[in-house]
Amino acid sequence: MSGSLTVVFVVAAGLRCTLANSAYNARELEHQYSDSGARLIFTSEEGLAVVRETLQNLGLTDDQADRQIVVLGSSLDWAGGPAAPRKAEAAGLLHMEDLLKLGSLIEEEKFDGRLAHETVYLCYSSGGLHAKNVHEG
Repeated sequence: MSGSLTVVFVVAAGLRCTLANSAYNARELEHQYSDSGARLIFTSEEGLAVVRETLQNLGLTDDQADRQIVVLGSSLDWAGGPAAPRKAEAAGLLHMEDLLKLGSLIEEEKFDGRLAHETVYLCYSSGGLHAKNVHEG
């Protein structure tokens, strides 16, 4: 599943996002995860080892860490496309396509009133938190 589609889905559901560089090592990801207050990590199957190391270094048990990971698999069967096998290291983890099969939102999250100026994206660079982007409208 595309990372850009995931960002659209999670914002529509009312979540705040911070996008991490896929080249980050566990130490770099630990900083961003802790500093941003993140509670879930969406990752590709290829990034799973770094994500698990990150959460382990932060003191989470394997079970606690696994509950905070959502895997962006390569299967497109959720959209009527071809299925793809899941990698063994991602077995038992929640996959984005599993979430998409749970149903649909009646409507997207409303960003009005006090929520109209809520921070949606926390953007980091090698220097740390770079900018907070506000969703308007």
